[in-house]
Amino acid sequence: MGMKYHSLRSPSVLRKRRERFYITSVLSLLVGVVFLLFLSQLSLVPELSIMAIKVEGNAAVPESAIVSLVRSQISGDYLGLFSRSSILLYPERSIERDLLNQYPRFETVSVYRTFPSDITVQVVERKPAAIACISDTTEDTRPTVGGCWFIDADGTLFAEAPEFSGRAFTRFVIKENFPSIGHRLDTTPAFSEILFFLKQLEREGLEFSDVIFLPESRLDLRLLTGGTIILSDAVSISQAFINIKTLLDDGDLRQSISSRSFDYLDLRYGNKIFYKNRN
Repeated sequence: MGMKYHSLRSPSVLRKRRERFYITSVLSLLVGVVFLLFLSQLSLVPELSIMAIKVEGNAAVPESAIVSLVRSQISGDYLGLFSRSSILLYPERSIERDLLNQYPRFETVSVYRTFPSDITVQVVERKPAAIACISDTTEDTRPTVGGCWFIDADGTLFAEAPEFSGRAFTRFVIKENFPSIGHRLDTTPAFSEILFFLKQLEREGLEFSDVIFLPESRLDLRLLTGGTIILSDAVSISQAFINIKTLLDDGDLRQSISSRSFDYLDLRYGNKIFYKNRN
């Protein structure tokens, strides 16, 4: 037993093992290099290069702008070896990420291969649900506004809004913590809750021009007729709707609130509701 152990540890045996290890390592390295060179050459085969870029779903963003960004992503190579324009190696996720960063108007972007050597860029553009405007006045209840931006149903700003002669969208007027393009409005209550609340009231015949965020968590909902419904975070949106719906069930009050003689309805104090008509 001792002699067998000695023979396994002899210098000649150890030397042969090292030689086999070195030879195996060198062969593995050579095989790896050959394989990488093969892949490099394969990525340069014209038949495997991207031939066309198709764009679907875009409306506001020109197709040429999208194609230009994609072409910039598939130009050049990886590590000087692999062509980025190969249909097998093109940077799919990087293209999607860059398009979303470049165009906040895009809600989703999908890039995929279409047979045999084309790629398709499928985009879904955000749809405006309202506009958000920066208040540039110190007069709290009658603000004027600076710039305005479109916002989608989730409250994400995605494009500058032109000055409208009419009121195609409800304006959300904000003085503080205004987000940048591509980010969501951080409001209390949440933007989606307010939007749902407005839609419920629209079904009741009330139409709004402005939603104005004021200090001390005050929220003014300005009617097209000129009156104001006043809310705060002390009363939940759902409770506020119940209170308004109760008032609207009274035919005379509904007519009064919908008229231009209506001044304000204050819902900040729970079940205590303050109502006032103009003199």
